[in-house]
Amino acid sequence: MEDDPHVDVAIAELTRAKRRATIRAIAFVLIGALVGVGYHYTVGCSTGACVLTATPERSAVYGMVVGLVIAML
Repeated sequence: MEDDPHVDVAIAELTRAKRRATIRAIAFVLIGALVGVGYHYTVGCSTGACVLTATPERSAVYGMVVGLVIAML
């Protein structure tokens, strides 16, 4: 049985698509983290009682989750 070149091309395309999706997800997660920290420092929470924006770490995690959700759309 001979190797079908069309199968090799299809596999290469799937690999490229997967790589692009992974890079996109990582980029959106990092951008989300930066936006979350930026939100904390610009708007933030002066009392510390805000669940999502009380600390820069929480804001970053929240931004990362939002970025991942957006990347998956």
